[in-house]
Amino acid sequence: MVNIYTIGAGGGSIAWLEGGGLRVGPKSAGSNPGPACYGKGGNYPTVTDANVVLGRVDPKGFLGGGMTLDKEASIRVVSEIGNKLGLNTFETAEGICTIANSNMADVIRQITVRKGIDPKDFAIVAYGGAGPMHVVFIAEELGVETVIVPILPGTFSAWGMHQCDIRQDAVRTFRAKIDDISMDKANELYGEMECEIREILAQQKVPNEKIRFIRTADMRYVGQDYTLNIEFTSKTFDASTIDELKEGYNDFHYQVYGHNNPVAEVEIVNLRQVGIGLMDRAETDIEVEPASDQPNPKMTSKVVFYGKEQDTNIYDRGNLSYGHTFMGPAIVEELSSTSVIPPGYRVEVDKYHNLVIKKV
Repeated sequence: MVNIYTIGAGGGSIAWLEGGGLRVGPKSAGSNPGPACYGKGGNYPTVTDANVVLGRVDPKGFLGGGMTLDKEASIRVVSEIGNKLGLNTFETAEGICTIANSNMADVIRQITVRKGIDPKDFAIVAYGGAGPMHVVFIAEELGVETVIVPILPGTFSAWGMHQCDIRQDAVRTFRAKIDDISMDKANELYGEMECEIREILAQQKVPNEKIRFIRTADMRYVGQDYTLNIEFTSKTFDASTIDELKEGYNDFHYQVYGHNNPVAEVEIVNLRQVGIGLMDRAETDIEVEPASDQPNPKMTSKVVFYGKEQDTNIYDRGNLSYGHTFMGPAIVEELSSTSVIPPGYRVEVDKYHNLVIKKV
């Protein structure tokens, strides 16, 4: 399983008014009729329409040139809602994108700060059709300085599904103060879980020699109603395991909540075991020699950034190679996605063909 947080902020998310204010999503125009620019009868302004108005999507280059968008329809529906707000078309379109970006940034804060993680310490990987279009603006709001757009971002999830290991989880309820725990009983339960996991993974054709186990425990201070999951490294539950769990729990509690109580009694609520079935992975093409030239844009277009139209280079991702670098504002087009790079950012193509976007 993957813990996924979702919000209504896709390309089809509809912009609407509530109490005199602009809202975006969760209602969506979907793919049929879709955004107004699809020309299928959509009459509501969407995030995709806003990007078309701002010039961040080339109406003739959509889906690698396989579909032509109706820019005039996007201008019409965005202008209609802008007139009600007293804003011009560009201001309204940027407002729609800004709200969508803020909604996505808020979700990232929830799944990081809530766990004691500062998003500034990480890079953001953007994939999907619209992820690379919005990610730099989201990173800017979070204070993240590095963004990575993998090769073929529109099919990144499907590729990843075929590259990932198989995981099986097992759990046993086992409530006891850690200083009074029966180590024999704990080892017995972990042994049961290991047999259970091996049997299930065997049904999925995973051989024993390719199974790796991770043991954890759900722990809390006595009297608390919430737990933290703590991993330990020893293969047998013994006195060293107890010391490791105590130290790990107190450290992680401080990381998540900003305080701990090392002298307080700690109890275990559940014992958990994870079995990882290691799968063979496809080899990734790596370029060894960086390109000696610099990339040439296929065209230059007017694109709106921060309320101002700016001359922006448009690149074909198929023509980019390891070692190529260029500055924003820029747009990188490909069949499955469009990457938008605002001013003040530098793009470098790494040896895996990822676009590495950094603030300068």
